Amino acid sequence: MISFQQVKEHSKQMARFIWSVGKIYIVWVLIYYFASNYYSYFCAPNTLLGIFAAPFLVPLPHCVGLRWCIQHGAEVITAMWVIFGSWLITQFTN
Repeated sequence: MISFQQVKEHSKQMARFIWSVGKIYIVWVLIYYFASNYYSYFCAPNTLLGIFAAPFLVPLPHCVGLRWCIQHGAEVITAMWVIFGSWLITQFTN
């Protein structure tokens, strides 16, 4: 029979593991969120002038960097959901 102390220790270990992985996830979500908002503000303004300025703004270094953060951030977040789902399945099957 499993004691309360064993459940408590296992829960603490899982919480530490989730927090250590969760910090990385939170950072990537913040990077993705801010890059998406800054990109629309600095590189694709929502004005009539923005329509004409966008072709000149898109190749600028800050726009390229923001696009990289958006693209890479989306890939990392997607991969983290797959990893989390796989880990969760292994926890239920063991």
